[in-house]
Amino acid sequence: MWKIMKSKLIFLLMAAMVLFAANTGWAKMTGFSATGVLLEIDEGDVSPAGNSGRFIVKDRQITGELTLISDGSEEGIDYSFTLTYGSNVSSDQSGQAHGTIEIGIPNEYEAKFRAEISPDYEIGECIPSFEDLNCIETIVELPTGDLITVFVKMFLNINGSMTFTDGTQGRGSLYAKVIPKLVVIPPDFETLHIGGISEGSWLEIDGKWKE
Repeated sequence: MWKIMKSKLIFLLMAAMVLFAANTGWAKMTGFSATGVLLEIDEGDVSPAGNSGRFIVKDRQITGELTLISDGSEEGIDYSFTLTYGSNVSSDQSGQAHGTIEIGIPNEYEAKFRAEISPDYEIGECIPSFEDLNCIETIVELPTGDLITVFVKMFLNINGSMTFTDGTQGRGSLYAKVIPKLVVIPPDFETLHIGGISEGSWLEIDGKWKE
């Protein structure tokens, strides 16, 4: 009789633990990843931060498309997404950003993120023009000592972390490469401003979530 009662108690205890895990979110997390492209950026609300040479950006949106796949799945699911951010950046666009990323229409998933923005440069096949000023002529020295003229394009590295707030539970890391289209803005028409996004800009996300 005692053995039967003991078995029942163990069974009830295990059932209670499973129920507790389900109700508290204590459950196995699954790895996931997403890759996508950045397509467009709107004007947002951009204003100078006094005379500091920095700029305050509010509610600026980047839209794009990505494919999301969970570990163990054979095929990913395609989604559109909107990334809405605010930042405080210097004239070279370096700084910190924070905001939300909404995945799917209607929004199936939503997450908050924080990220660091840092500029870099790469040699590009481009011609300087007023339509896109992100083509900079510079001189580099070859290992032979010869000097040559090349054109480089600036791009922005974005590295951050994100936490889901709707649609699922989980955390992840966010990486992006943004190749901006630079334009000048009034009143001085000397300050470079991101006026668009060029082809080749991409986004990657990876982490763990509760499906």
